[in-house]
Amino acid sequence: MTDLIIRCVCGEVEIGVRDVVPAVANRVVCECEGCRTYANRMGHPDILDSDGGTERFQVNPATVHFTRGSEHIACLQQTRDGALRWYARCCNSPLALTLASSTVPFVGLDVARLVDAPENALGPIRARVNSRLRGARATELRARTRHLLGMLVHLMPLTLRWWWSGDQQRSPLYTLIRAGLSSSPNGCTWTLWSCTQPTQRRRTRRGPSSALSPKVAAGRHGP
Repeated sequence: MTDLIIRCVCGEVEIGVRDVVPAVANRVVCECEGCRTYANRMGHPDILDSDGGTERFQVNPATVHFTRGSEHIACLQQTRDGALRWYARCCNSPLALTLASSTVPFVGLDVARLVDAPENALGPIRARVNSRLRGARATELRARTRHLLGMLVHLMPLTLRWWWSGDQQRSPLYTLIRAGLSSSPNGCTWTLWSCTQPTQRRRTRRGPSSALSPKVAAGRHGP
């Protein structure tokens, strides 16, 4: 088992992950429009690969903890029911992704922000989802339907086990979800709150900086 660190670009925020092994993690690349738009509007297109995908590894929420700079951790949704995208307000670095509902508990951490992670800690990329790739390249990069099905066969028993064990109750990110999302105003577009004041939320049409457009991306929001 390996302990890993996710760090924002300026170094003010660190998120630790305990006991990572490929058997209880899921490495995936998402090419959805939401992920690509988010990376560009936050000013960090470097998290995208050459085909526009964002690589994440999904882990048990209970293994994730804040090690530094928790006061800078914030979250936004591109649509009211969309994925929750966690980032560092100090430099707008994307860090992690969760679903709004705790019934499918996992934390998807951005591989681009990993610090000195050994390759074997994450295991292979299991699938490339929401992909536009076709032909031999789709097969090479695991963007076929069979790869998606194989990933789900691996991930679904894990999330079911984590839900049954109540592991989402022991995650600082899900603590913020429970504190903040229950009061989410209907029709909000960009939803933000800080780690230190999760209940003092505000409705806004704009993102956390001038780099964010008031328009939201269409399409699905990936893992």
